[in-house]
Amino acid sequence: MKSYCVIGEKLGHTLSPAIHAEFFRRIGLDAQYCAVPVAQDRIDDARALLARYDGVNVTVPYKQRVMPLLDGIADDAAQIGAVNTIVARGGKLYGYNTDPYGFGAMLDSVGAQVRDRDCVVLGTGGASKAVVHTLRSRGARVTLVSRTGGQTDGDVACVGYDAIPQRFYLLVNTTPVGMFPQADGMPVSDEIVARCEVVADIVYNPMLTRLLASGIAQGKIVAGGLLMLVAQGIRSQEYWNDARYDMRTVLDVYGAIKADFVRAERGNLYLIGMMGCGKTTLGKELARRCGKEYLDTDAWIERNANQSVSQLFEQGEDVFRAWERKAIAYAATRRDCVVSTGGGCVSSAFNTAAMRASGLVCLIDRPIDEIARTCDCDSRPLLRRGVDALREIYRAREPIYRAAADLAIDNSATPDAGLRQLLTTVGNTL
Repeated sequence: MKSYCVIGEKLGHTLSPAIHAEFFRRIGLDAQYCAVPVAQDRIDDARALLARYDGVNVTVPYKQRVMPLLDGIADDAAQIGAVNTIVARGGKLYGYNTDPYGFGAMLDSVGAQVRDRDCVVLGTGGASKAVVHTLRSRGARVTLVSRTGGQTDGDVACVGYDAIPQRFYLLVNTTPVGMFPQADGMPVSDEIVARCEVVADIVYNPMLTRLLASGIAQGKIVAGGLLMLVAQGIRSQEYWNDARYDMRTVLDVYGAIKADFVRAERGNLYLIGMMGCGKTTLGKELARRCGKEYLDTDAWIERNANQSVSQLFEQGEDVFRAWERKAIAYAATRRDCVVSTGGGCVSSAFNTAAMRASGLVCLIDRPIDEIARTCDCDSRPLLRRGVDALREIYRAREPIYRAAADLAIDNSATPDAGLRQLLTTVGNTL
């Protein structure tokens, strides 16, 4: 049996064992993973400890201090100046850094395109070095921000918080401000958040930080740190096993780990899927049985716009979609809700990011032939061309639903069967 571990000074709240255990379960690997605290006065003599394992993850404060103990270091890890993954191979130890892969997955999950754009990174610690490396490798222009400012990190300018640019594309928090147990903290003001388009926070506990909540309230696309944590962990497994695992594996593990955070933070359950797939029926009954608040975004829009969905569509689809973004932003401020969304909700990157940051996203999957058989096309603004339009929309949206969902249930049988599957799948989360 292969054996892996994570080392650090204080590991009482580390998620690494849970992430890797879930990974082992999903791919059927017979292996074990544990947390090994190492005192500061012992890390410099820890080579024998590292050599006992097939692979080791390294967390703060040892990502730099382990480097002299290794026989070789990958180029990107050397450029970053930190190692978070060690591979034992042929009696020797080799160091890598998987944080750039994890941060890249975080950016990709919300469609952030940083090439030739201005990006602001808060903090100058070890985590920021991997973030800056990733951004620059993708062609971004980067400004670092620290409490002292007035310096450079390599050839990257570092300014104080009072000199943050007036307009920029991406804001990344790599500081611990806002992390549990001081979750009320926020590294910059709402006014600074207003200057950017995308907000990323590598803090993962809480899942929805105050910084991300500010971004959602202001209509920004947001990305949280939990996906980065999971993705970089699975990247370690690729080095250890000399294998490649697709993003679906990363997302499956992420969904399982995320469920624990949603339960602890009383996050929402968002139901997505095609019109006529059963979101409203299942959502109402699930909320009733679990004692949760039920929120239907279309109904919220009609109440607050004082117009029907059809009337809003008559003014242009963009008018309705603007209201839909307001509905999702409102839902993200709530707790313990079951939220049924409109069929086109996932067409907005803002909506998808806000839902994923504030809860679990569940796809209600029903075959298009079943939907076509029962759908009242005349009552739906996008289906004026009938069933052909329905099938066309389904073909376009189906991959978007898959990418947005943390989990999915099959609602191809009776509503009772769909509800049973939904309760089985998410019951422990609510």
